[in-house]
Amino acid sequence: MVDINPAGSRGVDIEIIDAEVDALLTATADDGVERIAEEENSKLPKQAVLQRDGTVKLPLLFPVTLVYQIGTHGPRKEETYADLHFRRLNGADMVAIQETETGKSVVAIARSTKLHAGLMHRLHARMDAADIVACGKVIEHFLAGGQTTGR
Repeated sequence: MVDINPAGSRGVDIEIIDAEVDALLTATADDGVERIAEEENSKLPKQAVLQRDGTVKLPLLFPVTLVYQIGTHGPRKEETYADLHFRRLNGADMVAIQETETGKSVVAIARSTKLHAGLMHRLHARMDAADIVACGKVIEHFLAGGQTTGR
């Protein structure tokens, strides 16, 4: 059981029941966003899409479906994670990452995607390794310095 406080509720237990891996996804950039050329920023995964606001949308190569139940008698629900939307980390995020005893990379992904840490731990446990590595590359992109000036 994990308390992830869905939809602003407090103290609701959600039990993750099962996860499924869906078919391979392909990324598209036809929705007005700009794709980073591999030469421009080789740290971002190929399928990553840099949004105009500086955030990064990462389509998962192997989407994960979490099946859960709210409480002991609630209905079962499914939620599929086909992509993750990352934002830059701030000082509060860095403190939270440093203060965690284990799973710093999971907490970094959770903070950057604004997903609850408990949910991210469950999602991370079911993600394909290639998608986990891609998430790490997006985090590294945000932690790297700005563009080089040639000096």
